[in-house]
Amino acid sequence: MSQSTSPKAILVPIARGIGFLLITVTGLFTAFVCQASSPDYRELFWTVAPVAVIHFIAVGIYFRLVSDGDRWVAVAIGGFAAASFGEMALRVL
Repeated sequence: MSQSTSPKAILVPIARGIGFLLITVTGLFTAFVCQASSPDYRELFWTVAPVAVIHFIAVGIYFRLVSDGDRWVAVAIGGFAAASFGEMALRVL
């Protein structure tokens, strides 16, 4: 007898991995770029803002859908990115 795996059983771990990768990449990018020196912080702020918004939305969705320990790692990355982005926002204001 052959055993078949449902498409959902295959796609769910792949989707979780892609989501975690998106959170990691966008979070580290946001944190790294927010710490950069720039002659025009307003332009840097508005350049990073869309990536930061995507990151924060992805963290919220991931936290809501995933119920294991990985979600706390995603929240930690999100907190680090939020702190960096908030610090840059204070420089702009």
